[in-house]
Amino acid sequence: MINIWVISPFSHEYPEEWERVLQFNLQYGIASLGFRKLGDCSELDVDTIIKRHYDAYPDWEGRESGDAHQVARFYSEIQLDDVVLARRGTKVLAAIGTVNRMPYYDDQLTVSVFPDDIAYPNHIGVDWRDEPRNLDFGRQIFGYLPFCSMDRDRFDAIADEFGFAEAVVWPD
Repeated sequence: MINIWVISPFSHEYPEEWERVLQFNLQYGIASLGFRKLGDCSELDVDTIIKRHYDAYPDWEGRESGDAHQVARFYSEIQLDDVVLARRGTKVLAAIGTVNRMPYYDDQLTVSVFPDDIAYPNHIGVDWRDEPRNLDFGRQIFGYLPFCSMDRDRFDAIADEFGFAEAVVWPD
């Protein structure tokens, strides 16, 4: 089964940085997730990631479980050929692509586009499509999490309404 993943390249509250990160992702065929201070979590379970989160982000109290589940899902649920939606805020689809490399950890890959202390270290390879790009829905479509899934029926309804259903070829 093909999953649909929604990811924010960076906080849309910093538009110049967001654009720089998106262009890097498109150029190098990746999508990335933050949480640099957690270190390599690619082989860890949620409980261990939660414990790391307490130590790494003491000022983020209350976010441990949600953040840890995002990281754990990133490594355990993404599969080749899954669909990736890069979002800008909650109303704009920036790009759409297909996973072509399983999740991996590389703490140096994005150092050139991020300050050293926040460079996103968790990555997937993505074959980004040329269209659609920067599709403004005019209303909230996406949630606020940096990384989450979208159900197929919701995606199909949005794709049909806004005319980009052909951007994804689903296997039979």
